[in-house]
Formats: sequence, C-alpha cells, structure tokens
Amino acid sequence: EMGDFILHLDGQADNFMPDRGRWQWRYWGDGHFTPMQARWDVKGAGEWVDSAIVLNSLSTGFDKLQYGSMLVSTPRLTLEKPIHWLRDEQHPKLTGALSLDAGKTTFSGGSELPPSTLKFNIDGRDPTRFRFSGSLHAQKIGPVRVTGRWDGERLRGEAWWPKQSLTVFQPLVPPEWKMNLREGTLYAQVAFSAAAEQGFEAGGHGVLKDGSAWMPDNQINGVDFVLPFRFSDATWQLGTRHPVSLRIGEVVNQFTARNLTADLQGAWPWSEDAPLQLSNVSVDILGGKLTMQQLRMPQHDPALLRLQNISSSELISAIKVKQFAVSG
Repeated sequence: EMGDFILHLDGQADNFMPDRGRWQWRYWGDGHFTPMQARWDVKGAGEWVDSAIVLNSLSTGFDKLQYGSMLVSTPRLTLEKPIHWLRDEQHPKLTGALSLDAGKTTFSGGSELPPSTLKFNIDGRDPTRFRFSGSLHAQKIGPVRVTGRWDGERLRGEAWWPKQSLTVFQPLVPPEWKMNLREGTLYAQVAFSAAAEQGFEAGGHGVLKDGSAWMPDNQINGVDFVLPFRFSDATWQLGTRHPVSLRIGEVVNQFTARNLTADLQGAWPWSEDAPLQLSNVSVDILGGKLTMQQLRMPQHDPALLRLQNISSSELISAIKVKQFAVSG
C-alpha cells in the first residue's frame, strides 16, 4: 500500500462556473508514504479566475525518504513563482517555477551528500505537456544542468555535470576510509526517461581525469577513469560502444606500481546471456610486469596471471625480509 492521508479543501466562489467567474481556494493535509517509511504533508492556496487557474503557494514534503541504503532528510517542494495555467483553446499556456530542497543524504557506508537544491522552470501548454529546465547543486557540488519534457505518459530529460574539481566530492567518501581527495577533475552527461510501463531508464558517461587520492599507507596518483553506461530493467550495462576504462599512473605503497590498466564491459548483475568481462589488466611492478588477458563472469575457465621479469632484489626489499633460510 502507498499509505493513508487526509486532504482538506476550503474556498470561496463568486458567480463561478468552469472557465467563468472566480473561485479562491486553499488546501492542506498530511499522511504516510509507506514505501519510503515517511510522513507527508502539504499546504497551499490558489484560484480559478475565468479561464486561468493559478497556484499561488505550495509547500509539500516528507520528514525523510528512506530507500535501501539511502536516507534523504526533509525533502520539500515549494514554489519559486506561481504556476499559471491558461485554459485557452487557441493559446493554452502553462508556466511556473519550483524549488526542491533536501537536507543531507546519507548512505549506509558512511558517505554523505550535503544539503541539495534543485530549482527548475516549467513552460508548456497544460499539465500533460510541458518542458522543464533547471539546475541542481549540493554546496560545492554542481551545478548540474537539467532539461526535459513531460508528454502526459513519459518523462524524458538530460543532465550535464560540468567539469569541476574532484575535491568537492570529499563528503561522499566515508570517514573510515581515511582517504583524502587531492587532485583531478570530473564531468558527466546523462539522458533519462521514465514511464509507468517502462520504468526508469538512463544512459550516458562520466569521466575522471588525472585524479589523486592519498591514504595513510598509500597514494594513488594519475587516475583516468571513463564510465560509459546504460541502465534499464534493473540492470547496468557497463561499457556501451567502448568498455569502461581505468588507467592509473602510480600506486605508492610498500612498493610502487605504475601504469595500471584495466577494461570492463558487460552487464551488472551478470548472467550467462549477459556476462561481465574484465580485460587488458596490466601493471608494472617490482621491475617487471603483471598481466591478465581476461576474466569472464560467470567464470568457466581459470584466469591466467602472467609475471614477467620480476626483480627478486626489489621483491625482498619491498617485503623487508631480515633473514631467510635455504636448504636442499
């Protein structure tokens, strides 16, 4: 069940008939939204004057939205500008501006998204046919530009994440990881659609350039990561025309690994009909090279790791052997 609710409507009419006269009204209510374990409330006011319906005020939201590992605090939708709907047969018009604000979003792993705001305008013919455009930001994260349209059955849109410093995403890193994001840039673009029968679908790509992260015991520098993807029917397609690509300049630990490469392509979750394949794995290490040609999931054949030209002196220095014995 979706949950129970109570909605009140009060108003005053003056010689009112549909599209003629004047009717002023206000509304308020509350209830429960069971799927997200949330309480819900709404209030606002508007009027119907001749062929124009105007929503002058609106405030609706939840005390929280909880879904899986994600918890969104106090999301609320309000009006930035009144919504005007002109019900004219020759020249219908719908305009308005709204703001969706939320407190911090937390995830079970310990990461947090700072308080966020999505402001957007709507412009169209009526509530079943309109376009929207706006921007989303969460403190230093963003703004993400969003545009799209609603045709009464399907919501379509695109989002552009401009290039910005990787350091603004530090709040998304769980504190227990003790990871400090130091350098790099990230940008992304996504197209999405949603409909009752189809569900939610999306596709796009994200790019991380020259990233750097330091932890107490190691450093990761020169990270290039390209993520093309599609999402449909609860399945991620990782890598579309080209595979997901990871390149790392160096990983500094007890020893230094350089020129790490890995490609990933396939479905998540994987299946026999839609496998996931890791390929082109290579890293320069201990004076030599470690490679793996490919690993297919579900796995039927063993993955073959190759070690070439590994230096025994570098290996002994790296593991800091103080003494050893040889016999036979």
